[in-house]
Amino acid sequence: MSEPGQKESSSQPKDTGMVEETQALVGSLEQSRNSAEEALRESEARYRSLFDNMFEGFAYCLMLFEEDRPADFIYLEVNDAFHNLTGLGNVEGRKASEVIPGIRESDPGLIERYGRVARSGRPERFETYVASLKMWFSISVYSPAREHFVAVFDVITERKNAEARLQLQSGALEAAANAIVITDSRGDIQWTNIAFTALTGYSAAEAIGQNPRVLRSGKHDEAFYRHLWDTVSAGKVWSGEIINRRKDGNLYTEEMTITPIKDNRGGITNYIAVKQDITRRKKLEEQFLRTQRMESIGTLAGGIAHDLNNALAPIFMAVEMLKDHVPEARGKELLTIIDLCAKHSAELVSQVLAFARGVEGRRVVVNPVHLMDDVQKLAHDSFPKNISFDFAPARGLWTMTGDPTQLHQVFMNLCVNARDAMPHGGVLKVRMDNVVLDEVYVGMNPYSKPGAYILVEVSDTGIGIPQEIQGRIFEPFFTTKESGKGTGLGLSTTLGIVKGHGGFVHLYSEIGKGSNFRVYLPAATTPKEAEFVAVEQTHIRRGNGELVLVVDDEESVRKVMSSALTRFGYRVLLAANGAQAVGLYAQHRDDIAIVLTDMAMPVMDGASTIIALKEMNPKVKVIGSSGLTSNDGVAKAMDAGVRHFVPKPYTAGAMLRVLAKALDEEA
Repeated sequence: MSEPGQKESSSQPKDTGMVEETQALVGSLEQSRNSAEEALRESEARYRSLFDNMFEGFAYCLMLFEEDRPADFIYLEVNDAFHNLTGLGNVEGRKASEVIPGIRESDPGLIERYGRVARSGRPERFETYVASLKMWFSISVYSPAREHFVAVFDVITERKNAEARLQLQSGALEAAANAIVITDSRGDIQWTNIAFTALTGYSAAEAIGQNPRVLRSGKHDEAFYRHLWDTVSAGKVWSGEIINRRKDGNLYTEEMTITPIKDNRGGITNYIAVKQDITRRKKLEEQFLRTQRMESIGTLAGGIAHDLNNALAPIFMAVEMLKDHVPEARGKELLTIIDLCAKHSAELVSQVLAFARGVEGRRVVVNPVHLMDDVQKLAHDSFPKNISFDFAPARGLWTMTGDPTQLHQVFMNLCVNARDAMPHGGVLKVRMDNVVLDEVYVGMNPYSKPGAYILVEVSDTGIGIPQEIQGRIFEPFFTTKESGKGTGLGLSTTLGIVKGHGGFVHLYSEIGKGSNFRVYLPAATTPKEAEFVAVEQTHIRRGNGELVLVVDDEESVRKVMSSALTRFGYRVLLAANGAQAVGLYAQHRDDIAIVLTDMAMPVMDGASTIIALKEMNPKVKVIGSSGLTSNDGVAKAMDAGVRHFVPKPYTAGAMLRVLAKALDEEA
């Protein structure tokens, strides 16, 4: 039997070991707990450091889904960037609708998007504008726990404003009246605006990738283009005038500025060309310079003519005196030759004086029919027999106040000019009529004034006048006749006399199709008679709200046409070229009753426009119009399938009569 002391001694080590193991286990657990707590503290410290130092705003929120109330959420925790970016103060524990008034009105779907993420757990990213803060935000949302979400956001107001400015600038460039072209550093086209298409006829799709050399007209040498390229490639701005060619082959003059665009290192990345069509301005400048030149020549010619008259006067007197003192036949023959030469010189001086308007002439009541009858008799006696003279004055033709001698010279000059244009014979037609010109006509012809006129129209079937010299035929001493067969004063004198009587002259001519001179002379008539003719000219039915598409490249024509048509009960759509007209017709084809189009336009001429319209609607009603020779304009219109034509310039009455007739016809 063991002693008690032995039992105690045998059991003590076993108990001690268990205690030690327990203590070791507890110590290990304590150490693990301490390590976990330390790790947690470090993790929280890292999280807090990241949370507090984020550049993006951070908001941890709880969604509130309350019945009978709009969805809302509470801010549980936000970081410093939240305050810095939004400018909001303490928001934790507060509802969003309280912190940001009007949040639902700025973006009605914003809170719903937050709720959708909190329910589904699927993250979303979007941009929104908060009106009360006047800020744009880019927001990423995810859900760490049900009915909770985290929103990480950045303020993008500056970027959105920049985008808006760029969009506005882009829209301004697109809508600019001037054509704008952007090329790369090689000069290849990257972007064009609508005005470029209107100017050149090339669409953006056709132009992009091309080099601007497709517009070259051949009017400039290589040195011109080399200087242009050397200037812009050196980083300098080039500005000047250039003649280019449209897609349809017509030439135009543009004023262009090319600006190089550089990167941060000074290298050229792009070129921007701004183009303005100055074709019409150049023509007006040429007309103005021509007028100045003619006035200067007229002043000089008037002075010379005055001196020549003084020199010729003693010659005439001396010849008359010598005839009685020279008995020899040879001497009398020489005196006769001197007398004829002096008279010819006097006639030439008379023409010069008439051109220079140095002689006002007498003013009496003149019947132009009687003057033309005299001219017709002379033509029958002296013109070649292969030229027929057709004179058709209107009944009841008005009279006018003027110098009968000068007006006789006008009619004679025009008929002689027509005779010379028909070397192989033809028809010389003269018609006279009473006309009253209105604001529609004046809008197409700036040299005219509203009022009553006598129209004297002299036309021939001769060789025609080339387009390039039509602007010069009224210049003094300019002639296309052989040397010794013309002085070049006939038409210049005619124009001077007509202007001196308050009138104006229109020329219509084309090679191989003859010429047509229309002389408008102010009539001596009563207001009542003029009103009667004006009423007769415009005595047509009014419109009934029909929509008329007017297509003309002249803004002044579009304006007066719009005014006249509106006044007579029509509605109006306006297009500056055929391309615009086709686009407008595509939008309003069911409403447009008829199309009135000019035949000669840039970008897309009248014939091409009519063909395009008939492709869209074979029954479309079209009236053609042109300022070229009437026959040529009619031919082009007929070739395009048009039955109605009105020559320019026309009065409102002439246009409205054709319009009413076309509308009344069945398609």
